[in-house]
Amino acid sequence: MVTKVKNTNIDLSGSTDGTVMPKGTTAQRPSSTAGLLRYNTTTGNLEQANGTEFQAIDLPPNISSVSGYYNEDANTTITITGSGFKSGSTVTFVNASTGSDVASSPTVTVVSASEITATTGFDSSPISASITSLKVRVTKQSGLSATSTATISLLGDPTFTNAAGSLGTIYDSGRAAGLTFNAGATTTDSQTISYSIISGNIPTNMSLNTSTGVISGTPDAVGSDTTSTFTIKAAVQTGDADSTIRFATREFSITIAAPTVAGFTASGSDTFVAPFTGNYEVLVVGGGGGGGSKAGGGGGGIVYKASHPLTAGSIPITIGAAGSPGQFGTDSVLTNITARGGGRANDNGGANTGGRSPQGGQGGCAGNPYTSTNANIADGGTPYGGYRGGGQRNQHYFWGGGGGGGSGGNGEEPHGCGGTCDGGVGVYISQFSSYGASGYFGGGGAGSQDRYDPVNPNGGPGVNGLGNNADGTGGGGPDSNGGRAGGIYIRY
Repeated sequence: MVTKVKNTNIDLSGSTDGTVMPKGTTAQRPSSTAGLLRYNTTTGNLEQANGTEFQAIDLPPNISSVSGYYNEDANTTITITGSGFKSGSTVTFVNASTGSDVASSPTVTVVSASEITATTGFDSSPISASITSLKVRVTKQSGLSATSTATISLLGDPTFTNAAGSLGTIYDSGRAAGLTFNAGATTTDSQTISYSIISGNIPTNMSLNTSTGVISGTPDAVGSDTTSTFTIKAAVQTGDADSTIRFATREFSITIAAPTVAGFTASGSDTFVAPFTGNYEVLVVGGGGGGGSKAGGGGGGIVYKASHPLTAGSIPITIGAAGSPGQFGTDSVLTNITARGGGRANDNGGANTGGRSPQGGQGGCAGNPYTSTNANIADGGTPYGGYRGGGQRNQHYFWGGGGGGGSGGNGEEPHGCGGTCDGGVGVYISQFSSYGASGYFGGGGAGSQDRYDPVNPNGGPGVNGLGNNADGTGGGGPDSNGGRAGGIYIRY
């Protein structure tokens, strides 16, 4: 039974019942008369007026724990447990380091007086990835609030190790080495990442390791520089978040370079600037020896290596000078490789390549070239070229001197080739066919027959060995002429 009374002194202490206050919505509030007490059906709280405004009579909420995680640019759900939660409560995310508000939850569900779920909404309003932990503040409709002491942690997107753009260039000489490039990423919680190509293509015959993000393989050769551009997706595969939430993408490129040859043919000191550290294909040719009267000089020694290690940066080189008539050629040097200068010739005959004196007791003949890639030093006996040069004038008085040896000639035959003064054949190296004498290097210089020889009537002037008659070949000098400068050729 409800009893209405109007008295300045009302004592209800004898009742175990309750007192029903006037009630109504916020919109139905009367004037704010000081001391007025009513129940607000909108907020679910008693409220009192102080003469200016109504104030809720309520207790703040209590937060005991917070669970879940957040991603800086994905929507996740946080669970808040505690007490005193009421419908209409709001949730605000607070930077745990600075205490400043970060964002308000777009969707708050009061499950019960002891549990609230709230979404972050960071998919539509991303926050800075530098914020590594958040607290939550629950605010009731009364305006009373509580901020958690517990925090939720950032589970960020994978972070790529390398910046977007070029991962590097694969030079032709390095293709077979099986180069690798890192397109991988890391996570703050060390979770497993899976990698995929979502656009573009990596170079042909290279592959992406979907577990590590490493790109490796032996790409095909190209006729011109070719750049492959592609986008990698790195997605977290285990843990509290899956690939639909925690992922990152990045565009990379890899360039396959067409074969390039750096050629040095001017005698003296120079510098090769190596663009990368790795193996290069190299050819080093010594300077050709000078010819003597009627006798050819020897071609310079040659070292060819299909794979030679060089370090990126400036590398000093020396290109051997040609010998003037009757003088030696000088050495060419690249790192630990030395190609000896060709031997000189004088009136007594030609010279073997790399030899340091005329071979007047041997007849001249054209040799057959051979190649090897084992030695770092090429001189009179190793490792390339015509068998021998040299010639003589003492067996047949009227016979001119023999041709110089081919590159690396070693004078293997005991007697001269009757009636010929040809220079020894140089070495043919197809990889450098656009240089030298169409790919021949180190040919011997020709001798000549100055008059009729009754013993060998078919004898006559010789011809220069292949690889003799072009700058940078290290060719030996023909009859009374200087040789050719050596050369250094680097292919990559």
